[in-house]
Amino acid sequence: MKISSKSRYGLKACQVMAENYEGAQPIGLSVISRQAGVTDAYLEQIMILLRRAGIVDSVRGVSGGYYLSRPPEEITVGEVMRALEDGLEIAKCIHTPCADGAHCKTRDIWYKIYRSINKVLDDMTLKDMLGQQEEKE
Repeated sequence: MKISSKSRYGLKACQVMAENYEGAQPIGLSVISRQAGVTDAYLEQIMILLRRAGIVDSVRGVSGGYYLSRPPEEITVGEVMRALEDGLEIAKCIHTPCADGAHCKTRDIWYKIYRSINKVLDDMTLKDMLGQQEEKE
């Protein structure tokens, strides 16, 4: 399984907002995009998905921008990834039966991998992610 650039940049954008989370003050799109290393246009597409998922909110206007809808300790990395990766389903048969209707013998393997990945991502919040970054520096 390969994580898309959308998820990598989306998680970096959330990192920027988490690092600057001070009572949910908005951060301009261009500031976030510069720090995340992505174009404004691509980041705007990502932010639409994060807004739909309830992870970020936005404010229009001169002092507007994006901010986390909740504190970093309340948002899991799994939430962010699922919002950007179509639920992180590694195989189509995770939630729907195989096309021929029979129970595929490999479905159990894919489901165990899916559950394991989601557990790791759901056990880590954006705040936890920041702490790990500080430990490496």
